[in-house]
Amino acid sequence: MVKREQYLRQLHSLRDQNVIKVITGIRRSGKSTLLRQFQRELRDSGVKKTNIITLNLEEMENESLLERHVLHDYVMRLADPKAKNYVFFDEIQNVTEFERLVDSLYDLRRLSNCYGVITKFGSANNQRKSLFSEKIVL
Repeated sequence: MVKREQYLRQLHSLRDQNVIKVITGIRRSGKSTLLRQFQRELRDSGVKKTNIITLNLEEMENESLLERHVLHDYVMRLADPKAKNYVFFDEIQNVTEFERLVDSLYDLRRLSNCYGVITKFGSANNQRKSLFSEKIVL
């Protein structure tokens, strides 16, 4: 596994900024690996595992979460309202109207550290770019 120091530094620089972070890139470019590395560094820095919410929305066991209301409720049940929560969505574009979901979670401020991985971010999805405050392209 290649440790991507440059991208990890970017994620760390954005860590506690109140912006939505998105990692984009072609398939198999290391986006999910980068998120796992960053999550490990969060744990190593003292963030409790219970405050790191990670969902791979390509996995079969998460198929029931592909509807934005269901996913929203699920994340809110997992989030600790008294702590800073780090939310990682891998393949978030699989959720119908995911922009509205992310925007809603972001507006709650308890989930201000929201990270997403989007692989299908081509020209057909250009309208989605305006939603995200910070984007890292692999």
